[in-house]
Parts: sequence; structure tokens; C-alpha cells
Amino acid sequence: MSVVRQFHELERLEWRVLAALRPVDGTTGIALRGRLEASAVGARIARNRSGLYVIHEWSRLPTHAAAFDAPPALPAPGSEQLAITLRDPGGHYLPRLASIALPRDPQAVGGNSLFVAVVAIGHPGVFSLARWSLLIHTGFHVPHATRVRA
Repeated sequence: MSVVRQFHELERLEWRVLAALRPVDGTTGIALRGRLEASAVGARIARNRSGLYVIHEWSRLPTHAAAFDAPPALPAPGSEQLAITLRDPGGHYLPRLASIALPRDPQAVGGNSLFVAVVAIGHPGVFSLARWSLLIHTGFHVPHATRVRA
């Protein structure tokens, strides 16, 4: 005999995702696992468990964030550009400015689809001795005259 349990829904959280960024290393093509700072004017961006930076809201697309079942007809897909700044707090990668065409089309196939993350390439920082310069002792060279026998 099977028992059927009735569940009572206490709360439902649904929101529309506008796009997602997948940061990758520009040299190896491997997804970056470290935390980055992602920011854009008027946008709410959060990192999810998969390491994607998800754009949940943008002030220029207020009706898209609230419409879950079907996206609004206007503005047309890809007609707005959102500039996102990516920064590595650890300093391993150079700051990057990425531009994403919004809104993304849920009906599109391939790279323009809402369900495909946009790749943002991170370039490793330029090699620098800035942190190591304090470890190099400057008094190791002592000038003195050289004796030469004639």
C-alpha cells in the first residue's frame, strides 16, 4: 500500500535571468574558479554555484526581471548593450570590460541563446617584481678599487 503525501507550498521564488558570464583564462581556456568582482551600472549580478556570473536585473530592462513566463516584446533581443567590469581581487588577472547584448533570446539556438553563458576572457597580469622588490637587498654591491699588478 502506498501513501500519498500532500505538500503545501510555502514559498515560491521565481525570477527571470537576463544572461550569464563564464570567465575563462585567456591562455588556457579553462574556466576561472576564483572569485571575481563583477559590476555594472544599474545591474544586479551574482555568482552562482557553477561559477557563472548571473545578471538578474538591469535598470534598463525592468519589465524583463518580473516577467517569468514570457519575455516582453520590447526592446528587441540584443538591442541594448550592458557593460560589465570584471576585476580579480587577487591581482592574477587584469581588469576586463565585457559587453553583453541584452535582452537575450530564449528561442535562439547556439551562442545567442539566453541559456548559453557568454564567455569573458581573462588575461593574466603582466609579470612584475612589485611584491618581490622588498625582498631584494640593495646593499649587496660594494664598490671598491681593483688592484692590478703591473
